[in-house]
Parts: sequence; C-alpha cells; structure tokens
Amino acid sequence: MDDPQQQSSLRRTAADEQGDRAEAIKNLETEAYLDWPNEAGFDKLTEHRGPIELSVKGTIPLWASGSFFRNGPGGRKIENAKSTDGKTNDGIVLISHWFDGIAHLHRFDIVPSANGLVKVLYSSRRQADSFVKSVQEKGTVGDTISFGQKADPCIGIFGKAMSMFRSLDQGREAAKYDNLNVTVMPGPNIPALMSRKTSNRPEQEQTTSAAGHRGENGTKSSKTLWITSDTACYRVLDAATLEPLADICLHSDLHPVLKGAMSCAHIQTCPKTGDVFSYNIQPGPQAVYRIFRVSASTGKTDVLASISRLDLPPAYIHSFFLSERFVVLRVPTTHFGKMGLAVPWKGNLLEAIEPFDERKKCKWYFVDRVHGQGVVAEFETPAAFFFHSVNCWDEIAPAQGTAADAQQEAQFANVCCDVVDFPNTDFMHKFYYDVLMNTNGQTKAAYGSEAKMHKSMSSLVRWKFRVPLPTSSAAIKLNKKVKEIGKPEKLFAIPSPHSGELPTINPNYRTRQHRYVYSLPQTGRSTFLDTLVKTDTVTREILQWDNTKGHTPGEAIFVPRPGAVEEDDGVLLSVVLDGYSEKSYLVCLDAKTMQEMGRAEMDFAVGFGLHGMHSPDD
Repeated sequence: MDDPQQQSSLRRTAADEQGDRAEAIKNLETEAYLDWPNEAGFDKLTEHRGPIELSVKGTIPLWASGSFFRNGPGGRKIENAKSTDGKTNDGIVLISHWFDGIAHLHRFDIVPSANGLVKVLYSSRRQADSFVKSVQEKGTVGDTISFGQKADPCIGIFGKAMSMFRSLDQGREAAKYDNLNVTVMPGPNIPALMSRKTSNRPEQEQTTSAAGHRGENGTKSSKTLWITSDTACYRVLDAATLEPLADICLHSDLHPVLKGAMSCAHIQTCPKTGDVFSYNIQPGPQAVYRIFRVSASTGKTDVLASISRLDLPPAYIHSFFLSERFVVLRVPTTHFGKMGLAVPWKGNLLEAIEPFDERKKCKWYFVDRVHGQGVVAEFETPAAFFFHSVNCWDEIAPAQGTAADAQQEAQFANVCCDVVDFPNTDFMHKFYYDVLMNTNGQTKAAYGSEAKMHKSMSSLVRWKFRVPLPTSSAAIKLNKKVKEIGKPEKLFAIPSPHSGELPTINPNYRTRQHRYVYSLPQTGRSTFLDTLVKTDTVTREILQWDNTKGHTPGEAIFVPRPGAVEEDDGVLLSVVLDGYSEKSYLVCLDAKTMQEMGRAEMDFAVGFGLHGMHSPDD
C-alpha cells in the first residue's frame, strides 16, 4: 500500500459549497457509483470470534490504545428457514432494508506491543439469535416489527391483525426485538438491566467465556456494553466476550410507567455525572412522550416530563439533545399514521410514517434536567427530518439594554442545537439493499430527478433558542406562552458534501460549544456515504480525507490525545472497505490534518456499520 504519510487531504471553503453540491448531483445523474463497488459490505459477511491479529501498516499512536467497538447490520440473508410450503427448513429469507440487517458487533483491541508500537486484535459476534431463530421457524420476518422490511405477500389480513394484537404486548414480544443493530455504549451498572438472565443460550455458554472470544486469561470482563436500536429495549453484553449477560431489558423494567414500545437508538449520557437520559413514546389517541433519567450513582429512574398534546402524534425519532441544564426533544415531521396503530398494521416503521407534509412543523420541547420543573419551553421550526443530533450546549443569555432589561435577560439561557437535517424523509428510502447494491438499476430509480436528489442531501444546521432558566420565575410564567420568549434562530446550514451523516465530535466537548464536526458526506461517487470530512463551523472550511476510489469509510470515532489543549488534537478511527479487493481495514487519521497515519488490515470484509465507541485502557 501507499505510505500513509504521503497521502493528502482536500481543503475546500464556503465559496465551494454550491459547486461541490452540484458536482455530487452530477455524479448521481451520470451514475458514477457504477465504478465504486460496495456489495462486499452488505452481503456474504461472516462472524470472526477471534482474536485475529491484524497487519499494521504506518503508525497508530500508543495513546490510542484501548478497545474500539462498532455495531451495525451484519448481513441480510437468513438461511435454514421454513420453506414457503412449510414442509422443509431449507428456505432463505432476505431482509430488504439495511437498517434491519442482522446485528453484528465488532471489537478492535489496540494493544501496546514489546517493540514500542501497537498491535491490533479483531473479533466479532452476531447479536440477534432470537430474531434469527424466529425467522427460521416461521419462514418470514413478517410477524415482527421491523424498520422497513417489505411486506410478506403470504401474510393476509388475519395475520396482520394477529401481529398487531401481539405487538401491543411489549413483554411477550421482547425476545423478537433482540436485533439491536444501531448503537453501542459503555454500560452503567444498573441492576434493572441485569435482572433478566439469558434464557436463549445453553447454560454452559452463559457461565463460561464463549469459544474464541477473549477475556483476560479466558475470563469475562468486569466491563459491560449496552446495544440498542429504535425500540424501547436494551441489552447488556460482556465487553470482552461480546456475549449477552441478560435477556432483553424493556423501559418498563426501569420504571413501570414507561409502557411504550417506541424510543430512540441514541441514549444520552451526562459527561459529568454519568446519568443516562432517554425517552419513551406511548402511542394512542393522545400520544405520551416521557423523558426519563437513570441515575448512575443509584440506578433509580425518574420521569422528568410527560408530554402530551392534541397536536403531537407519535413520531419516528432517532436521537435527541442534551445540554447541562436541559433535555431537548425535537419531534420531526415523521408522524406515524392512525395514532401509531399503523406501525403494527404495516409491520414496519418506514411504511407506517405518513407522507411528508411541509405544513406540519417540527416541535421542540425543552425539559429541565436539574430542578424538576418539567417542560419549560416549546418551539416550532419548519418541517424537516433528522436522524442525528450532533451536540447541544446552553449559556446564560448576556445582559442587554437597561438595568431592568438586564435583570429580565438574566432569567434566560441561549441554547444551541447542532443537527444533521434533511428537507424530507426521502433519504430513509435510499437504504433498501436493492438501492445500495444497485439491483436491477434500483439506485437510479430511487434517486430520480435532480430535484429529488437534492431532497436526499443533508445539511449541518445550528439552531439557537432563548429558553427560560429553570431556576427563574420566567420558566413558570412563560412555558405556556412560547411566542413571548422569541423565535428560534437558524445560525447556519452547511450543505453536503461539506458536511454529512453519522456526525461525531471530540467527546470532551459534549454539552459545551464545539468547533469541529466529523462526518460522512455523500459525493455521489457511491451508492453509500463515501468519504470523511472535517467541518469547521466557524470558518465553514472543510478538510476531506483523500481516500482511494472504491474505499468506503464508516463512522469516524474521535480519540483525544491525552492532555490535549486544542479541540482537534487527536485521531479518528474508522473501518474502511476496499470494495475492489473485498477486504476491510481499520484506518487511523490525524484529526487535525485528515491525513492517514496508519491502518490495520484484514483478509476479509467487515460489514458497513452504524455507530461505535472507543474505550481507553484503564
């Protein structure tokens, strides 16, 4: 391979934004993606329990030592399923949407070696045994709630009705929802999550380290992980062996009032206290959104707010915002039909979402996370869709005008929310396997006209809100009179490909103002997100990794240099697929220059993932 030190990055400025967007659209129109192979990242993927030592080229710094975990869909094919005639078990079930791919968790250990460098060990484990077993026994995905699985024509109205009835029983159906393929995060010690002993594996596998997975001297680790998806379910795993330590945990195990089956994949953790925040959505004639906190010190769960409005239907929401003072819930224009009953009736989230309506605005709810005052402000912004919040911070609003004005102003905080926005929901439909793998020309059909292509492109947006401080009387007086506290202000919108999806920042800047965002833009050269970019939110300049054609990166995880002062002093870790050789590698980029420092190469392909984390050595 080329010497990583000789590779460069591409610098672009705000003046290039529109031209680069036009170039991305042109690439889609001319089908440039036909010469960028991605199939190996979606199909024929295998589990490697390891550990496998990888070949390291270039330099990965010693201070980046630790474990890099990544979760995501690991395959679309379920074999040994009941055949269509029900007589044999040699059928094959194909999953149709990438977000429903079989959960596959990966672990890369970056370990100091005797020569003063590092070695990298790899292992992985699939995480959806109950889901796979259920599909094999029934020969269909149709009786579970998926993200976007195409309807099984063999399931009639009666079957739909029975599936809808069963899905309302959260406890009974929980085992089917172990396909938790979106996020992985450090596991706080919460007894409620450990209360369900694993029942879907043999006793021997529950009590000993799984063959091939390594712990310290073959034993289990004291560290745990959580894996999640867009349901009100979590699972706790052993961080060393990657095996489940308990059955699926429901929100209702944390608090009995958290009865809804809907939630988000992205739990938020307070960087100071370790407290965990999320929300639970209970659909119905008047949906209820319950914002809750799980204390890291006591394990107790408190409901911070219950939000129910006549004009607030249940919606698909993938993430939310957390600042030092507030939990911020943004409800996008992704409303589920029939008061939420469209979800079990359709059997998947995507088809249950009502057609996008620009008249239906996004709703914002600011919840006090410190003083227990519940919702202290509500706002509206234009209709939009988002998957990922980036960061959120609050600051006391500066005094302005007269002394009386200054006293009034001190009762407010300025809250900024960075988010990756889309003009509508078209982007979600681009992740069907047939589109990603361009089966029978499905990519061109999915993107359609130039106008439709623009609708599938994201922007990095910063919103600013003036919110009553929870400690002030203004919070009590004005939380029902939103118009009196000012309108939201859009500070900027940086279009793709100068920003992109799967955004990350230096983790030391969570809940405080950051400058740099790292993400995966769509340049139209691939059916997928196809490069890594560093966006400067102050100057709007970008640095783009000059990756080789056909080399597709995954989400970049920022590892700060110990003792660093500058925000971008660190490295990025990303799993990259070489689509031509059908082999993957872990790349290490200098987060300041976006130039490659080193890589750890594999002899096989690792599936494209969604989200990951880096756990430093103790």
